[in-house]
Amino acid sequence: MTGLFTWAEILEGKHLAGLPTPTRKDNMTLQDYQELAGRTLKAGRNPKDAAANMAMGLAGESGEVCDHLKKVLFHDHDMDRKALALEIGDVLWYLAGLCTRLGMSLADVAQMNIDKLKARYPDGFTEEASRTR
Repeated sequence: MTGLFTWAEILEGKHLAGLPTPTRKDNMTLQDYQELAGRTLKAGRNPKDAAANMAMGLAGESGEVCDHLKKVLFHDHDMDRKALALEIGDVLWYLAGLCTRLGMSLADVAQMNIDKLKARYPDGFTEEASRTR
């Protein structure tokens, strides 16, 4: 068992088994997350350096996610879903920090991406649509 799930299993909620329950009580919005994550950004850097630091951190943490999945898929390791979720959280922190450093709202960036995807794939993703877009 690799720990990877089919879309049917995801829709049934099976992918959530074994993950820790978050300590929050209400649903967190992207804006809430960005504001809370911003509390831990280092102050005092010039804007270019601060944005570059966030972009490099994002690349590094994304690499850690990829490395974990590489080991699961190609080295026959078991998937540590909690460790992977924590790494994905680090990716989210750097993404939110980059948005903050660039004066962007994470929620607005997310909405812009959904709008782009809806325009690109109005009927949902298909391989054919990806070849002819």
